[in-house]
Amino acid sequence: SWAKQTVAHNTLVVDEASQFAGDWHQSQKHWPRVTYFQAGEKLNAVSAVLDEAYPDTTIMRTVVQFSHPAFSSPIVVDVVHAKAAKTAQFDLPFYVQGQLVDFDGKLAKTATCLKPLGDNNGYQHLWVEAVGAPSRDQIRISWLNGARFYTVHSLAPKRTDAVFVRLGANDPNFNLRPEQGVILRAPKAKTVAFINVIEPHGIYDTAAEFTVGSEAQIADVEHALVNGADLVLIKTRGGEEIAIAIANDPAPEKHHRIAHGNREWRWDGFIKMWGN
Repeated sequence: SWAKQTVAHNTLVVDEASQFAGDWHQSQKHWPRVTYFQAGEKLNAVSAVLDEAYPDTTIMRTVVQFSHPAFSSPIVVDVVHAKAAKTAQFDLPFYVQGQLVDFDGKLAKTATCLKPLGDNNGYQHLWVEAVGAPSRDQIRISWLNGARFYTVHSLAPKRTDAVFVRLGANDPNFNLRPEQGVILRAPKAKTVAFINVIEPHGIYDTAAEFTVGSEAQIADVEHALVNGADLVLIKTRGGEEIAIAIANDPAPEKHHRIAHGNREWRWDGFIKMWGN
C-alpha cells in the first residue's frame, strides 16, 4: 500500500492516483522514452517522455547536473512538465533525510492532531505536519543531512503549497520508516511546470563545533518557457549567472532562440549552458 504507489517516489502524481492505476502488470508494458542523453566533464543531462502513465496525460522530465567554480559541489536542475486533457491536480514529492533548517515562507504547523494527506494510493500513510505558503514566487527549503547542507530552490505555479509530510500514518504494526518529505501541490490545471534547483553547500562539523556555508550561494532562479524551450537562469550571491537552455528537441543541427527580458540566447542542439 506504500512502496508500490507513485507518491512514495520523487515523481509526479496526478489526481492523487498511482501511475497505470497501480497495476504493475500494466506498467511492465510501457516505459519512458529517452529523448536525450549527454555525459560530460562539466555537464550531464538526460530527458525522457512518458505518455501512458495517466490517461490523456504527457509527462516530460529533464535532469541536468553541472559543475561551476561558484559552487563547491555539482548542482542539479530538475525540470518537470505535464500536460493533461482535463484539469487535474499535480503533486511533486521530494523526500529528504536530515533536519529541516529553513523555509522561505510561512508555515502553518499541525501542533495537536495529525491527519493523513489522503485516503488511498499511498496518501493514507502520510501525516500532514505543516503546510507552507511561499513568501515569493520561488519556494526555498533547506535541510541538514550529516555534515552537509542542502537547499532546493523551486519554481512552481502560483498558489502552489508546500505540504510537509512524514511517513507513518495508518501503520499499526510500525512497518514504515518515519521518513519526511515535502510535496509541492499545484492548483488544478491542464498544464504544469516544476523547476527544482538542488544545491549542496557548507559544512557542519560536530567534533570541532563549527559551521561554514550554511547559507545557499544561489540567490535567485528564473524560468522562461518560449516556443517549447526552457530557459533556467541561476544567479549567485557573488553576482555570477549561469544560464541553461533546453530545447526539448534532440536534433543536433536544429537552431533555437529564446528572447527573455532584454536579452537573447541562441544555440544548436538539445541543451546549452552559459556562464561556466
